[in-house]
Amino acid sequence: MSNRMVSEPRSPGSFQDDKPAAATGRRICLAMVGWAQMGILATLVCALAVYTSEPAHPHGGSPVWAAPTGHPQGIRAMAFAPDGRRLATGGADGVVLWEVGRGVEKELRADPSWAVISITFAPDGATLAVGDLDSAVTLWDVATGQRRAILRGHTGPVRSLAFAPDGRILATGSDDQSIRLWDLGSRDVTTVLLGHRRPVRALGFAPDGRTLASGCAGGLVQLWDVDHDGRGRERPGRRSHSREVWCLAFSPDGSLLASGSVKGRLKLWDVATGLEWAMPDTEDHFTQGVGFSRDGRTLITARATGIIQHRDLAGRRRIAMLESNTESHCAAISGDARFVASGGSDAVVRVWDLDARP
Repeated sequence: MSNRMVSEPRSPGSFQDDKPAAATGRRICLAMVGWAQMGILATLVCALAVYTSEPAHPHGGSPVWAAPTGHPQGIRAMAFAPDGRRLATGGADGVVLWEVGRGVEKELRADPSWAVISITFAPDGATLAVGDLDSAVTLWDVATGQRRAILRGHTGPVRSLAFAPDGRILATGSDDQSIRLWDLGSRDVTTVLLGHRRPVRALGFAPDGRTLASGCAGGLVQLWDVDHDGRGRERPGRRSHSREVWCLAFSPDGSLLASGSVKGRLKLWDVATGLEWAMPDTEDHFTQGVGFSRDGRTLITARATGIIQHRDLAGRRRIAMLESNTESHCAAISGDARFVASGGSDAVVRVWDLDARP
């Protein structure tokens, strides 16, 4: 993970010598070396500034911050902390924690072969859950960077994660077609939810913590009732997309569920009645991320094409559209829907501030 830090040049220093001419020559040579090092540093800094400063886009809005992550195979997963000030990115080499707008905070590595494919923060921001290709979920202490626990039980890669709002329950979804509910106090599985026939790609808890939504590679969107002890059961009535479901989000009052898929329109569902409607101008979109504004009036979506859309739900119209220079593999939306991040094969994390859009 190079390209994240550039060391300060060493001071040329001074030497004592009985021969003044020789000493003077050495000082001149060392001074030249020092200036050369500073020149290299300045070049690297300028190159990084150019690299992280992207041209404006016709639809309005370059990212306010972009930085190379160093993930050797690109960014595979990302998530914002609840306060939006910290961002986690994951790849084939582990996890990098970022201070948004500033730089790398710390790196988390379990072992050299740790391949991260899903990430989420606990509601208090103190714990990071990470799913990997080896069927495990690792819990990390965000402040110390220390590993707290490894949760094992799935028999396939863990591609989706969701904390209950009170932070007591963690839901995990896997290619083994199951959802597991974990009690984080005991770190035991309380329920294994079966009902999907394809890999579980998306999970999300309603704000009251009593409803869990899941989406799978077969296009099915399922709701589950979850009690205080982490016991879950399937709720009657299934919803579906024509293709793989990639992301889910509940509105702040829990009355609506938004779901995005590999292809087809973004859908909104009335949680109580099951009534659905599709958002206009979202055909053939690979929607990787979706989130509601804090007042529930607008919806933000991030697509694989690098396009981010801001929509008014009342009029079902597009407010703004922002573009990246590259296609993305994953996206994240902050809890207050102010910041949107995307990452792809170029291993550059890009962050937009929707409050600062033109």
